This record gives sequence, structure tokens and C-alpha cells, in this order.
Amino acid sequence: MTTTTAIPAGKWAGNIPDFARRIGEATRARRVVLFGSAARGDMGKHSDLDFLVEIPDSMPREEAARAWDRAYNSVRGEECFPEVNIDILVATESRIRRLRDCPYGPIKFALDEGVEVWHAG
Repeated sequence: MTTTTAIPAGKWAGNIPDFARRIGEATRARRVVLFGSAARGDMGKHSDLDFLVEIPDSMPREEAARAWDRAYNSVRGEECFPEVNIDILVATESRIRRLRDCPYGPIKFALDEGVEVWHAG
């Protein structure tokens, strides 16, 4: 995975930093990783944005259980773009470590090709 603030080109490239920030802040994430076609720089007409959100193991279970809802709602406000499809995968840091090398899992895929687009201050 690349750690960078450079955002790949594509239809929604200018909005990616804002989407990542909103998601990260709403979930109290450790980091947000962009993956898929947007991270590879080969977005097409029907591409979506894919984010992996890493939340801390120390997050209370009830809060962690609602993290996906908070992430999704943070990018679905009136000022966001309803026509962009955004897929969000939320996982704790220990789950990410545990599944990092699962050969066909989405976490491995996200980390292998992903670009870190936001991290906690």
C-alpha cells in the first residue's frame, strides 16, 4: 500500500480527500484507504469509490458496530454527490492484521493496491 496524499485522477478525484476526511472523522478512524479503480487510476464511466476504514481496537463495541452507518451517512448529505457510488469496508486494526494475507479477501486487495488518503491527526 502506498501512503500518500496524492489522489489518482478520475471523475471524483477532487472529492476524494473530502470524502475520506468525512468518513475518518465520523468513525474516529485510524486511517482511510482508497482502493479499487480510483486508487489504480483507471476509473471508468461506471466506477465507484472504494474505501477501507480502519477503526481502533479500543473503540467500544457498540460504537464500532455503528461505524459503517456513520461512515456512509457522512458522505450522503445534501452537499455530497448522490450519483457517486461509494463502497465502504470498516474493520478494526486487529481484524485487518489477521486478514491481511487472506489471498482472496477484500482487506488484502485494499491494502495491496490501496492509497492511504486520510489518517488520524
